[in-house]
Amino acid sequence: MPTDLSFISLLTDCNKRWCTLESGFLSYYENDKTTTPSGMIDINEVICLVVHKSDFFLNRGDIFTFEIYLISERVFLFGVETAYSQRKWTWAIAKHFVPPVAECLLERDCDLIGQLYYKDCHNLDQWRKGWFAIEKSSLYFCLEMENAEEDSIYLRRLQELTISSMMQNGEKIDVLLLVEKGRTLYIHGHTKLDFMVWYTAIEKAAGTDGNALQDQQLSKNDVPIVVNSCIAFVTQYGLGSKQIYLKNGDSSNVAELLESFRKDARSVKLRAGKHQLEDVTDVLKSFLSQIDDALLTKELYPFWISALDTQNEKERVRKYGAFIRTLPPVNRATLAALIEHLYRVQKCSEINHMNPHNLAMVFSSCLFQTKGQTSEEVNVIEDLIKNYVQLFDINEDQVKQMDIENSFITRWKDTQVSDSGEILLDREKKVQRKLKRLLVD
Repeated sequence: MPTDLSFISLLTDCNKRWCTLESGFLSYYENDKTTTPSGMIDINEVICLVVHKSDFFLNRGDIFTFEIYLISERVFLFGVETAYSQRKWTWAIAKHFVPPVAECLLERDCDLIGQLYYKDCHNLDQWRKGWFAIEKSSLYFCLEMENAEEDSIYLRRLQELTISSMMQNGEKIDVLLLVEKGRTLYIHGHTKLDFMVWYTAIEKAAGTDGNALQDQQLSKNDVPIVVNSCIAFVTQYGLGSKQIYLKNGDSSNVAELLESFRKDARSVKLRAGKHQLEDVTDVLKSFLSQIDDALLTKELYPFWISALDTQNEKERVRKYGAFIRTLPPVNRATLAALIEHLYRVQKCSEINHMNPHNLAMVFSSCLFQTKGQTSEEVNVIEDLIKNYVQLFDINEDQVKQMDIENSFITRWKDTQVSDSGEILLDREKKVQRKLKRLLVD
């Protein structure tokens, strides 16, 4: 049915047009009396549709806009006065150019939807067409495969997001590489224009969006990259450092590094010589202190503290375990990674002088986000560190492996730790020989 739609030219001032969508064509008229359209868009030529949630345009108030990109590299920008009208128009347009095999994408409140070329692990030799949509921080897609179902990538969990160029049929094309939990996907657009639209949208969706823990760029284990990176650095360079986490870093360096992580944690690489140990430890503490809600959550604060009334340690640990299971997934994964790290640090306390109590004194105010510090808060964190093995179901072999790694790291300075905190023991034959000697010892 015809309806009143604001048509906004990319080159001229805002002009109101009467628009219709029928028989696969979007036509726009001077007004509702005109019978001959001023222009027509063949929906079959649409390669992507961008939906802007809210715009302020030409001092006319809030206008909800969307863009249509054509294979001919033409771009049309439309605007309506309500979010409902925007949703109605974009759904109708997408319904016309998205095939039935990908209709499930239409059920989502997408910021961007369209067609791309892709390669994945199933076939790296040939580019195929797929239908993609971005909703918040997820990329949903229906690939051109037999019996393929809708799949998705959580963009904040990307381990790699890089753009490169390659030659195809004598022309250079831009290709975007996405890696998530070991899965690899290559995509490129129909034109340079629509590729940049997708790249910009994916990069934005994959970035940090707010100060909540779940809004951070995440590792494959759902731990914020800033936490994993700091833990890995301290594990490699700080296990043997006396009073690690008690020494203060340079405040300006800490602020700068923390801001870098907030802008794009994925691009920050901590390096010895370039970054100081005390600065990194302060970044970790500052991050945990400044997120929107405490890692242990303020809602659960009275429960953590009241657990101390239980004198029987096994029963008290059982209560802690129940609280941990109720935490949001990212909080739970982050707490597991942090307590594992602190448990590792205290195992080297003969060298670094950081026993569970000292570590709890440092981290209790960070994990509870309290201004002061009470003995009850310290006792809870000390309990979590001491009982890491029971709380997180760590088996005896894992504990032995940690002991081996700790000895290895503190005895040989060339040990490498990945950004995810994994000990890299197989980089060189020399390192392998040292590990064998350690195992014999």
